[in-house]
Amino acid sequence: MNPTFGLEHSPGYLFVDFVSRFMSPYQLNPFDINPLRDLLNELVDFQRVRQQPTVKLFLSATSVRTGKITIFRNKEITAEHVIASDCMPFRTRAPEIGTEHYWDGGFMGNPAIFPVIYECDARDVLLVHLTPAERTDLPTSASRDSRSYGGNRL
Repeated sequence: MNPTFGLEHSPGYLFVDFVSRFMSPYQLNPFDINPLRDLLNELVDFQRVRQQPTVKLFLSATSVRTGKITIFRNKEITAEHVIASDCMPFRTRAPEIGTEHYWDGGFMGNPAIFPVIYECDARDVLLVHLTPAERTDLPTSASRDSRSYGGNRL
């Protein structure tokens, strides 16, 4: 009945959020169980993504070791690359691709605009901005409630 009810009121979410402040994803998930990996592999035909030449896909991820941005392109994309481009360090384990581990590309370069400019022939580029550029209130809490993000839900 509460229109602002969200994860911040879920006992399970609050428990995991609390525990994750004291334990790393490597301690909480020693076997690297990741349902997102299974879901991506079930729903996305990555072989087709890698082979099709029409749509160019660029995913950015940040190297944990160097802090430098890496751009992954169609020909190499797997579920691990998608997970790497969205990996939040205090929430999930950094996926290993080759000999490197990666975190979210947003730490160093999101969106991956330079490959779009230099490697594509399109005259127009469409970017979808997900983070509010304007906030109605000063974010004063570490929690992700609607007041901290200007009324926008994540």
